[in-house]
Amino acid sequence: LLFESKLDQLCDEIIFVEVRTREKNKFVSPEETITSKKMSAMLKAAMLWSNKYNYSGYFRLDLIAVTLLNGELVDIEHYESITEPII
Repeated sequence: LLFESKLDQLCDEIIFVEVRTREKNKFVSPEETITSKKMSAMLKAAMLWSNKYNYSGYFRLDLIAVTLLNGELVDIEHYESITEPII
């Protein structure tokens, strides 16, 4: 409760992060799974959270794209401030 009531004093920006993981040999990369429908859902969730906690500061949507090969980590990409599908 303390964190929720003091949120505006603790930070300048809230970052909502979507993490997508895919195997390298699959037909689509993690980035390609972010569609316009998913973007809309992410934005809606961020706005609902902001309204629920009366947060009026800045927020952004980020993507962490994790690529695996046979279950082993191959790559991690961080995309900041995604505002449209990456495909």
